[in-house]
Amino acid sequence: QAMARSLHDDIGQLTTVLMQHAELAGIACRNGDADKTGEAIAEIAVTLKMLMQSVRTSLHALREGGPGGLKLGEQLEQLCAGWRRPGLVIDLLIDTELNDIESAEASHIYHVVQEALNNVVRHAGASRVCVSLRSVVTAEQGLALELRVKDDGCGFDTADKRGFMGLVIMRERIEAMGGVWLLESKAQCGTMIGGTIP
Repeated sequence: QAMARSLHDDIGQLTTVLMQHAELAGIACRNGDADKTGEAIAEIAVTLKMLMQSVRTSLHALREGGPGGLKLGEQLEQLCAGWRRPGLVIDLLIDTELNDIESAEASHIYHVVQEALNNVVRHAGASRVCVSLRSVVTAEQGLALELRVKDDGCGFDTADKRGFMGLVIMRERIEAMGGVWLLESKAQCGTMIGGTIP
């Protein structure tokens, strides 16, 4: 399961993004649109850098058994920086005491955010995303981490039962930590995903 998640979250996602940008570059080139061709090639370069970093991080984690040597806050800042682009603002809000998490849970949280941002870029048509991780106290779990990724995009029907793989894996990661999964979305009203993790 851990290997399947890693392949899907890292190599699978980024190679899919590369393929999409390559197709866009091909279409723009055939249409003689130099500006769009250049934009697509620039996106390919950014995604390749992210893929290279992801491979290095994954190899380090396999060797050391940890989440790539970076603390959670640093990992999330790098991740958000990699997805920011013209027309898409990504805010990261993280409570100071949670920035230094160094554990298996940090890896799960990182990959949930990674999958969520990938979905936003590919499907949501959003202009703004807020990633937040804060300490909360709940009646059911006591002291907990509240993770939220909220966008202002097109939303979707959560009753659709086609079994989107990314959503399934995000839910599995939240529940593997003993957390409660959250998914809220509505057409034209954006999407919020995350969980409350003890």
